[in-house]
Amino acid sequence: MICNEANEKLMLPILLDGAFIMNKNVRAINSKKKNVEPLYTEEDVYLLMNKCETYSMNEIHQLDDIVSFQLVNAGHILGSSQLVLYVKTPNVQKKKLHFTSDLGSEYNKQPFVPSKDIVTSSNFSLFEATYNDLNRGFKSKKECDKEREEFKKFIMRGNVLDHEPHLALFVPDDDALKFYEAIAQIAARTLSSQGFGIVEINEALGAETEQVFIKAGFAKTAVLKDLSDRNRFVFFSH
Repeated sequence: MICNEANEKLMLPILLDGAFIMNKNVRAINSKKKNVEPLYTEEDVYLLMNKCETYSMNEIHQLDDIVSFQLVNAGHILGSSQLVLYVKTPNVQKKKLHFTSDLGSEYNKQPFVPSKDIVTSSNFSLFEATYNDLNRGFKSKKECDKEREEFKKFIMRGNVLDHEPHLALFVPDDDALKFYEAIAQIAARTLSSQGFGIVEINEALGAETEQVFIKAGFAKTAVLKDLSDRNRFVFFSH
């Protein structure tokens, strides 16, 4: 069991409490001529704690010659952390795998819980963000809009944010396709019958962007991938 120091201190009382409640519920169920077993017992808790190894936050720890890992703040509850794995492939490339666990919201912060750390890039990220839902909690529309923009930056690669102008990445309102609609309308009027156009897109909006050009009257359209096999361009022609 790998965890940080805060996890270790909280696990024992929480797991023991869970075992107590579970045992009580199992007895109540079995009194009705059922035969169920608890998922774990107090004995299992102590056996688990004997296998618990604590690691410091934010440092990269090496497990073996192939796998290293890092724990960074998730901002959800006390001791919550994200996991970043660094794995060497057979051809000696290093892959970065990222699991967020539950992410905390900036609008429901607790004074004893540090803010979530931003992992700016990875080869693969798995997000678990129930409590970071942009429509959840006591937030105004203005606050939600602000956090939506921050979330876009969160999932965008660092090399994009560092080198592209803000206006090229974010629209001034909630219509993410606003500029593409303008491009499609101008291209429909000015592009020659033998001409074609290619626009760079948000990889999450490939189909939606292609529809903009279809509605503008272009007969041939396609979503094109880049060398990393990501939806990166939309092609259009008459």
